Amino acid sequence: IYYPDNDDILLEELRIANEQLSDRGLNYSSKYISSLLCSFIKSDEDEDKNEEIDDDKVIKIDERLERIREEDKLNTKSKKRDNDFYLLGRSYFRLKEYHSCAQTLKNCKSSRKGMFLARYSRYLIGEKRREEEMFESQNQCLVINKELADLSNELRRKEDVFSVYLYGIVLKEQDLIEEARNVLLKSCLSYPWNWSAWSGLSSLCHEPHHLSSLMLKIRKYHYLKNNPEIIIKEREKEKSETEIDKIIFSYIFYEDIGEGVEIDDEENNDEEEEEEEEEEEEDDIFLNCVSSSSSSSSNNNNNDSNNNDEERKKIKKIIQNISLTSDELSSVKIEYMEALFQAYTLSEFNKYDEALQLVSLMLERFPDCHILVSLQAKCFYNAKEYDRAEELYEKLISENPFRLEDMDIYSNILFTKDEKTELSFLAHKASMIDKYRPETCCIIGNYYSKKDQHEKAIQYFQ
Repeated sequence: IYYPDNDDILLEELRIANEQLSDRGLNYSSKYISSLLCSFIKSDEDEDKNEEIDDDKVIKIDERLERIREEDKLNTKSKKRDNDFYLLGRSYFRLKEYHSCAQTLKNCKSSRKGMFLARYSRYLIGEKRREEEMFESQNQCLVINKELADLSNELRRKEDVFSVYLYGIVLKEQDLIEEARNVLLKSCLSYPWNWSAWSGLSSLCHEPHHLSSLMLKIRKYHYLKNNPEIIIKEREKEKSETEIDKIIFSYIFYEDIGEGVEIDDEENNDEEEEEEEEEEEEDDIFLNCVSSSSSSSSNNNNNDSNNNDEERKKIKKIIQNISLTSDELSSVKIEYMEALFQAYTLSEFNKYDEALQLVSLMLERFPDCHILVSLQAKCFYNAKEYDRAEELYEKLISENPFRLEDMDIYSNILFTKDEKTELSFLAHKASMIDKYRPETCCIIGNYYSKKDQHEKAIQYFQ
């Protein structure tokens, strides 16, 4: 697993990612990043290095984070009035007043944070309305989120990495599975700290070969990013190597990173061709954004965009024809969020040994991280190692007595092991914390089922 060379860099990146996710209402992802941040410990070797580091020294963080941070700063300073409306809209969002948030931010065109929050609010409005209609409808299969069509048309422009994430979720809800899988993968690689994107991508891995395909694409992306000379050697040197390198990095960052990897993947070639045609018609927002910032020496020549498009097409053909060996791919280190995604998805396919191995590696750097310990416990539970799973859940409860997440699984263990007293105590405590939360209902359902009060149990399970 790859980590930044300096622990201070990793900590700073987690802090910045947490702030960026929180600003956009991605609270679930923010919680994951915060859990990693608070559980991280510096290595002894790095502690020695840090003694010599000047506190005022600027820490060089990941370019993907830095680009968004600079853009947010620029919008805040140059468009103060729009930022005022963004702050109001964010307040509405945090109060779950999604209609008010969308209305407040609908004309906030200069702030990408505001635009994302407005569209995310509309998506959540549609989801809430869909749930209400499903409750009232006899034919639940026909109930859809009515905001999806408009959001899909707007998000196709893909203004930034967060718009790509939301676009992927919209495609997923529209059952455009293959397209959603590709879009979410681009979102994850361009901004790996958004756990919601990884979670959405994991839910689209219906078969083990889907995960294998994605991990091969991820490894190819890292290999080409770290070895751009492979592409440079194949490219006619019409530009300087420095300029070519920047365009290559921009391209493989966001485009077709999976081409040329031989995998057993059941993909529809006709659908892929249609998707490529659609993408050719769209503006490559990501490429233009990065390329324009790296080619300022051209004094904004009008031909830059056309030249970059031509360069992109040439590089695309090169990347498509590059095939990497299994040894080359296996030599690549994956990032920690990619490892978490792989472990989480492996556990869903009952590959517990592989999942536990990855989790154990991450726990060396993030000991006692609740997210990782919970995943570890879930793996043990599904592998029917109930004693080890119970021990880990008890550890989680001792550190946070008010935790309800995954406590339904803990109640299943207590039910299976016939630990009635502990199950009764857990049911009482959960009902006091949040009586109608899904996990609480499952816990109480297990409690009544153990007492042979099956009618009450069914009510809570329902």
